[in-house]
Parts: sequence; structure tokens; C-alpha cells
Amino acid sequence: SLRQEKLDLTSQVRKCEATIIHLQHLLHQSSEEVRQKQVNIDQLQYQLTIEHRRADEEMNALKKRNSDLSLQVTQARQEADEFYKTGLERNIDAVALGNQLSALKLDLASQGKMVNSYNPQTHFIRELQDENHRLRKQLGNDMSGKKEVASLQSYETLQTKLREAAQRISELTKEREQLIKMGNKLRAELLKYKGNTNSASDDTNQSSTIPPNSPSRSNLRGLEQLQYQLTSKELQYAQRALARNTEQSTPGENTSAQQPSLPNKPAENSGLQVQARDDVTSQWRPSFSSDDRSSLQEVWKLLDEDSPGFTPRETREVRGRQILERTSTPDSFTVKGQPSHVQVKPEATKPALSAKAAGKWKPAQAKAKIRNYNIRDEDVREGL
Repeated sequence: SLRQEKLDLTSQVRKCEATIIHLQHLLHQSSEEVRQKQVNIDQLQYQLTIEHRRADEEMNALKKRNSDLSLQVTQARQEADEFYKTGLERNIDAVALGNQLSALKLDLASQGKMVNSYNPQTHFIRELQDENHRLRKQLGNDMSGKKEVASLQSYETLQTKLREAAQRISELTKEREQLIKMGNKLRAELLKYKGNTNSASDDTNQSSTIPPNSPSRSNLRGLEQLQYQLTSKELQYAQRALARNTEQSTPGENTSAQQPSLPNKPAENSGLQVQARDDVTSQWRPSFSSDDRSSLQEVWKLLDEDSPGFTPRETREVRGRQILERTSTPDSFTVKGQPSHVQVKPEATKPALSAKAAGKWKPAQAKAKIRNYNIRDEDVREGL
């Protein structure tokens, strides 16, 4: 019986505990709801205060704008009133002047005089316009006459300048031809002189000289032949250009009033450049190409320095090669550079990673004890 009562009491206690737990859960939910509602109320109050502030700021801005607009309206009204007052005053003055004018007209009409509406300013303006038109016509006639006279004078001066330029071109071509002939003679003498010196030096120095049939000497001779052909062609082109210039500069050929001009295009492979100068009595100098000038200077240097007693043969051969390199290929050029040295970077040795950095090291973790809430402490104690 006691055991039965004990079991009944334990069952009632368990029921009461279950109801208590349920009630506690309901109480917790209600407290959470109350807390959430309080949070919502706080948020709504905060938003309400923010809206009030915004509304107040907008109201203040609108009030300020309204005050500014009202001030501008008052200023505009004052200006309009002043303008209206000035307009009225002007109208009153105009009416008074009109009345005076009508009274004067009546007085003149009563005296028997005709009212003349003559305005002296219009007559003065018309006179000025007529005078301006007349001066423009006179200026146009004067300018046309001056232009005709100036064109005739310029045409005559240009014809004289063309004749003088043609004479100078002919003189320059003659002088150029003489210089070319003199250069060819000097080259021939230089070749003879070189042949004699080479034979003498070969007899004296048989072991330490370069043979006359060397490629450098043959190249030098070929270069001289090419230079001779080039100068002859340049002379032909210069003569053709001179003939064209003389044909174009003959008087009576061009009857139009256009300004004549010399042909300004140089012939191919020719270094002759002629410029028609304005000053007729200015000093002139023969203009020939820089290549011929440099070649003549080198020839004179070789003639002055090429003696068997003072200069060795090797220096002469070097100078001949230098002249060959200068004159053989003037238009060609070479690009020289230094080879780039590539520096190979050594392979970087990677440091060994520790066990912790490599991910191999794992610390020992204590196992968490998991509680089974389905089993109560009282049941466990009873089972024990």
C-alpha cells in the first residue's frame, strides 16, 4: 500500500512538473513577445522623432524661401512703381512739349508763315554718304592704276633677273666643266704616281707590302671610274637644265602678266643648285656639290702627303680604303650594337615548412560530453 501511494505521488509530482515546465515555457514566450513589442515601440519612436526633425527642417527651409521670395516681390514692386512714375513724368513732359509745339504752329499759321519740317541732320548724313562713295571710287581707280604700273615694273625686273640668272648658270656650268676636267686629270696623274710608287716600293719591300692587284686597289680604280661617269652625267644634266632655263627665259615668249619663275626641280644624280637672288650686283661664288669638293680636297691631300720617303705604304692603303668607304656607298648605313648579355636568375630555394604551417600538425581536442535530455537525472539515480 505504501508502495502504491508512493507511485501515485510520484506520478502526480511528474504531472505537476510537466505543467510547471509548460507554464514556464508559456511565460518565457510571453516575456519574449513583450520584449519584442518594446523593441518595436522604441524603433517607432525613433523613426517618429526623425520624421519630426525632417518636417521641422523642411518647414524652416520653406519659411526662409518664402521670406526671400516676399523680399524679392517687394523689391520688384518698388522698381515697378518707380518705373511707372518715371513713365508718367515722361508722358506729362511729352504732352507739354506737344502742346507747346502745337501752340507754336498755330502762332506761325496765324502770322502767315509756312511750317517747314526741314531736318538739317538728314541733309548732312546724305552729304557724308555721297562723299564716302566718291572717295571709295577714287581709291579703287588709284589702286588699279598703281597695280598695273607695279605689275609692269615687276615683269621687267623679273625679265632682267632671269637673263642675269641664265648668264650666271652658263658661267657656273663652264666653271664646273673645267673643274671636272681638272679633277679627272689630277686623278689620272694620281693613278700614274701611285703605279710608280707601288712598283718602287715592291722592289724595295717585297715582303711587307700589299700587291697592286689587291681587291682594295681594284675597288679604288672602279670607284674612280664610277666617279668620272657620274661627273660626266652631272655635266649632261646641267647642260640640259641650262638649255631649258634659256628657252624659258627668252624675251617675248611669255606675253601674259603672270610672274615667271625658274624651274626649281633638280635633275637626278646632279648636285647643281642655282638660286636667283634679288640683288643684281651682289657677289657670287661658284656652287658645286659637296661630294666633288670633298673628293678634290682628298686628292690634294694624297698628292701632298703621298711621298715614298716620308709616308709608309700601309698608311696610303688605309687612306685609300677610307676614301673608298666614304664615296662608294653614301646612301647606305649600318647599325652597330653590343650583344645583350642575359643574366639567368638562380632558382630560389624554397624554405622547408613546419608541420604546423604544412597542415600536418593537429592539436589533440578534448571530446565534449553529450548529454541525453530524454533521460532525467532522477531516472538515472533511480536506476542506480
